[in-house]
Amino acid sequence: MTGKYAADRAATILLDAGVRHGPVDLAEDVRALGPQESGAPWRIGISHSRHEGKAIAYVELASGAIATSGDYERVVAVAADGSIHGNAAEPK
Repeated sequence: MTGKYAADRAATILLDAGVRHGPVDLAEDVRALGPQESGAPWRIGISHSRHEGKAIAYVELASGAIATSGDYERVVAVAADGSIHGNAAEPK
């Protein structure tokens, strides 16, 4: 939730400063400040969770935002059984 707020806040600051084109990229949260100057959308790669440095898909974004979540960057591994819990673990 904080990443989404931070991306929106950064975008607001940039827009207030007159920036009209550019992506705000905060890892799992990306916000587009309009399309590229040419009018083309930004091409955003979605990281492949099991192959570092590779994208599993691409999304074209001219405005708005996209957020992803996974179990490959911010994880907690429970040593006894090897369970993996992502950043949205179910509390018990």
